[in-house]
Amino acid sequence: MRRPYKYYRFLFNQKTSSAYTSINELRAYLDRGKAGMNIMPSATLSSNGKYQTQAPSFANDENPLTFWESTSYTPPNLNWLQAKFSSPVEILKFEIVSSAYSNEKPENFDVQVSDDGIAWLTVLSIAPGFMTSVGPNIAEFDLWKGFTGYSKLENNTPSSRVVLLDWDTMDVLSKTIPDIDGKYYFPRYQFTRAMIVHKGPIGYKPICDGPIEWGEL
Repeated sequence: MRRPYKYYRFLFNQKTSSAYTSINELRAYLDRGKAGMNIMPSATLSSNGKYQTQAPSFANDENPLTFWESTSYTPPNLNWLQAKFSSPVEILKFEIVSSAYSNEKPENFDVQVSDDGIAWLTVLSIAPGFMTSVGPNIAEFDLWKGFTGYSKLENNTPSSRVVLLDWDTMDVLSKTIPDIDGKYYFPRYQFTRAMIVHKGPIGYKPICDGPIEWGEL
């Protein structure tokens, strides 16, 4: 799960304010305190499309006046912005500057990682309202904080399924099948407390754990 990757991708879902997304500067750091340098200028940025001449390379050119702007969101095809590094890196924090258009700030997107740019793993889900038209033009978030653990039956075999719920609202957010060792992982969502439900095959009663707080992975 947590380790260096060569590819990082932002996959944008339906937004509330605009069908477009724009980013002036996408920054990435190898430490959470941003004491080190921004490594994003060393990456090659690409996207599924752009509006007119607003190319993805404008999002890491270190010029706050230029920006990448996506094509219009057209379901079921999602817009994405991808960073490819020359060798794997372990990014712990992203920072986004979006000041071109107040209603095109990024929100409701998944952060994904890949070794080859083909098979992707979602490691973080950013909720709607992450950046708003009336809010700041800069925002940041951490990677590799989430919910992880083991889900096993009495005979030490993995459970059938693990379900993640928001502890305060009891909304079901995600579900997964544990691996052969019973380990499960959920990326961090925009809340701090969760309930985990372990579901076995027929004949086993579900078991719940909570509240659980996300932590360092």
